[in-house]
Amino acid sequence: MEKFDILHMPVPKLRDEVKKIGGYDSVVSMNKEQLVEAMFKHHNIPLEEALDVHKDPEIKKGIRAVQADWKKAIEAGDKKRAAIYRRRVHNLKRTTRSWTKAKMRAKALAKHG
Repeated sequence: MEKFDILHMPVPKLRDEVKKIGGYDSVVSMNKEQLVEAMFKHHNIPLEEALDVHKDPEIKKGIRAVQADWKKAIEAGDKKRAAIYRRRVHNLKRTTRSWTKAKMRAKALAKHG
């Protein structure tokens, strides 16, 4: 199984796969990040490979560009467009936060083994 397959697998299927691996007590209470980590360990894939470190600055540039469009839409009085841009900014920021969490978790796992 490859990194891409694991990352794009739905949570119920991940749970089934981790149950097959064994060695985990409460698979049902695990979230997707924990399930992915378990699968990566089982398939000997370094956790750092799951993190797209180089995409983070690109996402932040994208956020700034969408924020500029958002401001233009507000100034033009286009509420519908402004709402679309606001939602897009929200989703991009959420993506960067989840990547940051994953990076910190990977560092902690590497440090503590």
